[in-house]
Amino acid sequence: MSILAGDFTYSARRIAKRLPVSLVIMITLALGIGANSAIFSIFNAVLLQKLPFPAHDELTLVKQIKRLQGDANASFSVKEVDELHHESHAFKSIAEYHTMVFTMVGRNELTRVAAGVVSSDFFNDILRIKPQLGRTFSASDDVIGAPAAVLLTHEFWQSKFGGSKSVVGTYLTMNDRQYQVVGVLPPFPQFPNANDLYMSVSSCPFRSSEFVINSREARMLSVVARMAPDETLEKANTDVDTVSHRIIQANPASYPSQDGYTMSVIPIAEELIREVRPTLYTLLGTALLVLLIACANASGLLLAQNVERQREFAVRSALGCSRWRLARLMLTEVVMLAIGAALFGLALAYIASKFLNVHVASITGLATQAHIDATVLGFTFGLAILAGLIAGALPAMGTRYISSVLRENSEKSTAASHKNRGRKGLVIVQLAVTFVLLMGAALLITTVRNLQRVDLGFSSKNVVVAEMDLNWSRYGTAEEQRNFAKTLESRLQQMAGVQSYAVAATYPLDLAAENNPADRADVVFDDRSSEERSGRINSLVRRVSAGYFSTLGIEIADGRVLLASDDENGAAVAVVNRQLAKQHWPNASPIGHELSLDGGATWLKIVGIVGDEKRFALSEPPRPQVYVPYVQHPSWGRLNILLKATNPSSYEQPIRAMVHELTMCRRSIE
Repeated sequence: MSILAGDFTYSARRIAKRLPVSLVIMITLALGIGANSAIFSIFNAVLLQKLPFPAHDELTLVKQIKRLQGDANASFSVKEVDELHHESHAFKSIAEYHTMVFTMVGRNELTRVAAGVVSSDFFNDILRIKPQLGRTFSASDDVIGAPAAVLLTHEFWQSKFGGSKSVVGTYLTMNDRQYQVVGVLPPFPQFPNANDLYMSVSSCPFRSSEFVINSREARMLSVVARMAPDETLEKANTDVDTVSHRIIQANPASYPSQDGYTMSVIPIAEELIREVRPTLYTLLGTALLVLLIACANASGLLLAQNVERQREFAVRSALGCSRWRLARLMLTEVVMLAIGAALFGLALAYIASKFLNVHVASITGLATQAHIDATVLGFTFGLAILAGLIAGALPAMGTRYISSVLRENSEKSTAASHKNRGRKGLVIVQLAVTFVLLMGAALLITTVRNLQRVDLGFSSKNVVVAEMDLNWSRYGTAEEQRNFAKTLESRLQQMAGVQSYAVAATYPLDLAAENNPADRADVVFDDRSSEERSGRINSLVRRVSAGYFSTLGIEIADGRVLLASDDENGAAVAVVNRQLAKQHWPNASPIGHELSLDGGATWLKIVGIVGDEKRFALSEPPRPQVYVPYVQHPSWGRLNILLKATNPSSYEQPIRAMVHELTMCRRSIE
């Protein structure tokens, strides 16, 4: 032990004596160690740690799948959730969940608030979360007609209310309704979505409406469940499959056979990490390669230092010091440098993890649990010691040649050939690792360049998009929604310098359309027999104004696009994209034919064909798409403003002020 202490003391003196070079080595290693620590902190929180909920392995998501929509999540209706409650035997408790966007009115300001609407079991029996302040929801809060109640998330409580404990019992005004704050939740990884607050099911105007409660087709809910302790995932899947078959057989009109409705059970842990796992493995693998390069660079610096120490080692050897003793002395110094680098690396990791968390948190809520804990500290210092051993391996191995140093000419300025072998080997290792990284970078650059060359089907140049959510308490009818859109367009027309503009429920690469069942439809056509209509196609439906196509530069392939005259008083019309036309009329034109988005109840005349725009991802192939006039098919959901101008960024504040003025003006009139 005394010998080892002596080695540490000697190494510390050498590090202090050669401080500039020592700092260079430490910084070199710190960059590699810090990158690995930052990524590992997220890797640990997301992939290695257990979910921070009691009996987390019992937590599951129940999904209803619609095969016709490519295994898309069809969500659940209230009736279906009730049937799962009463007919399923695999679960100890079941809770419903869906999200809404509200407009919270403050002191002359409007705040867009994301709200998770949950039944009382969600926090009490499923997640088993105790409130930080106040209480969670009770069974009485689920009863239709109960006072409107909300729970604030910890983050929203801190940012909007400054962490004031007096917030419990106060009221929030959202969409012209008062909601009482009954509690504040502690920090926790939110799923399936991140929200600002949570409200009881009876507080949601849609969930508590008679139509949603009684309609089997009003599918808007997700289902979170806790399996019974003696149940397995296989048994749970068998159970829900049985329930699903029974529901379908009892209600054939609501579940057409061609739609292919099924149910499945998925562990919540798997669902939370499914999308982020490949990203984290790739990041960690890349960081390890960077650390190898750092070790190689540090090893090169140490080899250069050893040139000065050759005669020191030779004298020590002549006095009886073994090669292992010399190697241990050198490795002790390198490990001390690596431990110092670990301290620098932890500081870098703390800063870098903040930026990484923001990116990963957009994929999984588990990223919010990432922090520098004992596991990350152990990983960091363990990695530092390993890095030190790797970096010091070649210099330590070079001590085997010290016996020949005394025989060398003292005036000889170049190293012996056998001493260059280690350096050459080190260069080869560096080149190999660098080549791997360069190939990865080249592939990434090539991928980015290829994506830039992808034909998007539209042009976003000089186009700005402003998103807003219509307040359904003020714009609950089609007439109110239609009039607001018209007013919005008239105000946009008056803005100086605007080249073109449009309002639309969705726009290209907007994921809101992918997740909203109202923006999808099973299209049937007038030239197909009733038997052939069973092969109907699922299509995205965009509700847009006339200026949509010119604003985004979408190609007009045939016929015409939508016009301002295609209003509520005009004929019902639609425009289809080239993919839909090619798929159903490969040898003819669809113009003049009719299609239906509601199973044949109403029909729309096809007046034009446009190019294929990318829907949700740059890599996806062309998919069928239908465009309809917004004023003929208004909705209460999100409404987007698309504006094209020479300097579109200068319109951000004018658009914000205009929307605020229209909303506040409507409020004062009422």
